[in-house]
Amino acid sequence: METFKEFEVKPYILPKFFVKARPAEEYVITARQVKLIVETSFTFGKPVNGNVTYDSYKQDEFGSIEASRSKSNHQLKVTYDKNHYKIIDSGYIGSHTSNFKYRLTKRMAPKAKLVVMYLKDYLIYDALDLVFDEFDNKFDFTLDPSPKNAYMPGQEISVEFEAASDSYVALHAIDQSILQLSQTDHLFTRDDLIRELSRYDATDENAFDPFHTMGLFLKTTLKIDSPYGEDKLLRFGLMSEKRFEQPIHIRTEFPETWLWSNYSMQGNRKREITAYMPDTLTSWTITGFALSPSTGLSIIKQPLVAKVSHDFLIVANLPYSIKRDEVVVIQATVFNNLGTGLSVDVKLYSKSDEIKFYNDTLTSSHFKKKTVFVENNSGQSVSFFIKANKLGEILVRLEAVAMFHSDSVEHVLRVIPESLVHRENEVRFIDLSHETVNYTIPINIPRKTDNGSVGIEFALDPSFLGTTYENLDKLLLLPTGCCEQSMVKFIPDIVILDYLDAIRATNEGTKTKAINFLNQGYQNQLKCKLNNGSFAIFPRASDNSAEGSIFLTAFIAKSLKIASKHITVDGNIVADAFRWLASQQRSDGKFIDEKNIYMGEMQGGIRKTSFALTAYVLAAFLETEDIGQQYPSVVNKSTEYLKSNFDNMDHPYDLAVTSYAMSMSKDSKGPEFLKKLIDNSTFDRSNTYRYWNHETLGVEIASYALLAKLNDRSQLIDSTPIMRWLNSQRSNKGGFVGTQETFVALKALAKFAVEANPNRNEYGVQVRGGDPDKILKTFRVQRDKINVIKFDVESSERSVFVEVSGIGTGYFQVFYKYHRSILHEKESFNLAVNVLKSTTYDHLHLKVCVAFKPKDSTSVSNMALVEIALPSGIMATENPVEDLSERKDIKQTELRYEGTSIVVYYMNLSVMEKCFNVNAERRYKVAMHRPSYVVAYDYYHKKRVAIKTYEGNVKQPCELCEGEDCDIFSC
Repeated sequence: METFKEFEVKPYILPKFFVKARPAEEYVITARQVKLIVETSFTFGKPVNGNVTYDSYKQDEFGSIEASRSKSNHQLKVTYDKNHYKIIDSGYIGSHTSNFKYRLTKRMAPKAKLVVMYLKDYLIYDALDLVFDEFDNKFDFTLDPSPKNAYMPGQEISVEFEAASDSYVALHAIDQSILQLSQTDHLFTRDDLIRELSRYDATDENAFDPFHTMGLFLKTTLKIDSPYGEDKLLRFGLMSEKRFEQPIHIRTEFPETWLWSNYSMQGNRKREITAYMPDTLTSWTITGFALSPSTGLSIIKQPLVAKVSHDFLIVANLPYSIKRDEVVVIQATVFNNLGTGLSVDVKLYSKSDEIKFYNDTLTSSHFKKKTVFVENNSGQSVSFFIKANKLGEILVRLEAVAMFHSDSVEHVLRVIPESLVHRENEVRFIDLSHETVNYTIPINIPRKTDNGSVGIEFALDPSFLGTTYENLDKLLLLPTGCCEQSMVKFIPDIVILDYLDAIRATNEGTKTKAINFLNQGYQNQLKCKLNNGSFAIFPRASDNSAEGSIFLTAFIAKSLKIASKHITVDGNIVADAFRWLASQQRSDGKFIDEKNIYMGEMQGGIRKTSFALTAYVLAAFLETEDIGQQYPSVVNKSTEYLKSNFDNMDHPYDLAVTSYAMSMSKDSKGPEFLKKLIDNSTFDRSNTYRYWNHETLGVEIASYALLAKLNDRSQLIDSTPIMRWLNSQRSNKGGFVGTQETFVALKALAKFAVEANPNRNEYGVQVRGGDPDKILKTFRVQRDKINVIKFDVESSERSVFVEVSGIGTGYFQVFYKYHRSILHEKESFNLAVNVLKSTTYDHLHLKVCVAFKPKDSTSVSNMALVEIALPSGIMATENPVEDLSERKDIKQTELRYEGTSIVVYYMNLSVMEKCFNVNAERRYKVAMHRPSYVVAYDYYHKKRVAIKTYEGNVKQPCELCEGEDCDIFSC
């Protein structure tokens, strides 16, 4: 680069000129500014003006080119494409072929571009890609022993990898059977990298400056003829939006992966780790990459394949879950590749009498044995009929023993009751000032519950959000199939990260987990983005009729903007979303979502008002301060619209969202909205709670009220009663029932937690049961410990007494659950389930019809879900749901619990009946199966529910048995 600066030289006597330049300090290559100290002496006898020309380059960047030259009018220039560009050689050539030689360096890897041009009346150029076999960062890894032979399950191996000494190395292995079945390519190879790089350097026939797209600068008034102007994807050019049509699918569970780890080379070129082969009998595809700040990225050329096998083994086949009192067939297959046939004893063990063998009194209750003969190079199946003795997860252990050979395998079988689970959570806030406080917590469990279904847990959280960040992937118990609900793995992570930064916590594991969830959530939201910048409610990119939602776009756009503090977010996506939002504002300043009403209270679909939505969008602009400054007219018009409707605003939800928005804008009218909201609240003096009596919106109203108060530090003390009540509404996982209340409530609690500051905690806790002399647990909470302390309480306890002494804050909860039938509760939907005549034991066909049953002035529901629980042993087919409505009203289907449950999403339901068919097929044999259920419910109104049971084709054990089992059953 060259920089010119004029300076004045003082007069001396002799006419000589001296210049000395030195840098003020050492600089890194990426520095944008360089300060030079220039000393000059010019002995001319009077002041003169001088020019300084500064030229910088790296010494190792010079190269040479040999060229045969002859006279011509064409000037030739050759350059190569890398991070820095320099003209290597130039001269005049004739019309004949010329040869150039230049040494290629590792720094050009993995891909460079050779550009050749000549100048006459106009510029003509051509370019050639140079693709290198090697990376500058040489990365490789090996397994010891070598994968030429098969590994044994659980075998210890050494993984040795080599890379630049400052590299970050990541490895992972994927089950090949998953790669074959998956529709997504989970491997990233060198060829993928080259293709990815090609996205960034291609010119486009509509680009104004093709040199600029290659990283070069061309200043000319000449005409340019480009030999390649193909329609390729620019980095941030005219076609940039295509880059986001197929978001990278990022996995959230890893049962089919192994070696999912990363390492630092710690200054060494080689490193060795120890690993153990998984028990899964399969082939593993192993790959990895190395990333170095000095030598860049390197990816393994060819993934390694490691096969895990066993010459003698047993494989079990179990369903995902069964219901209590059902008889399930546990099938095991013994494989023999030892060269000769074998007689094999197969045993199924009952650990701690968790299972019983159906109708069998001839052997010990601790195991059952069967003997089979297995031919060489073949397998032989064995079946056991069992019933579960307890609810929950039970361990099933199978063992195969032959002469000098044996194998054993264990699996978990889930046993669920035929009824539904009820969950209750009693929460108490701790606020101590060198004192002792006692709490009594009742555990209200009805007498008519399913035996063995009661579970009780005590947990204390010193930091308010510890339970939340320990359960980031479990905050919602409801399905999360629409775009708003999928944000459950996004917003809480932002709250947690901001909170940990605010209290200067060093929970690196939690931060890593939260950032991973942020990246996953970011990629998932891209599936919901529409071409106009808005976001749709359901992730259906192929649906050209999808329309953007004002509420959802504001929700996602502000969240992405705030998340950009922690992860990389494309600013164009955020800018496009806010630009679309601004275009939706009405002339009087309000926002209205006239279509896609799925959350009626917020969107105004129930009360026919626009106050809450307008305040919500206004808050979105204000929460992202720099965005709000770009749209002052939008902010001012919405603010004036809300202020002008002060007298018309009476609903607490409208007042709550508006109070929060006004507290963000610091408008003088804000306190009046907040006072009007507080006047509508209820104050419980016995518990020191302040709350709003609203069946579905109480948590959101309290959260916005708490946020509005916390934005005014003078009201911090007055906000405590709201926080107490809000905290009491949490689930045992730290979240709330729905998505919106989870997001806004966690944000409010986190803001309060920062003010409370757990760094002053120093108190002791004693927990006792119903018997005052029975101490369940004693422990201390200290200022440097913010982890959650929890333990199980005996299911027979019906009260818990807690004594806390010392100073500090936090909260504790007593969570309990039980199973009980809800078939007789009042229904809010007309629900009908019919088992079709085409149903057999192996194939289930249902017809489900549902309609909303209004109980007040509300004529339609919010977003409605219908969940079909399939009978034990039956799983959904590839396309399990057939929409029978003319308008195809089903917006989304989702499979849960490994395909044993199907969830159908409707935008909303009215009194008009909607029907669909369900298709499923049997994968596992189950006899005497219990009834299954279909439940319909309003996602944002948890008391609107309806449930129906159904039975498929039920078989008795005698209809499924084979061989000796039939003799035992007296069939």
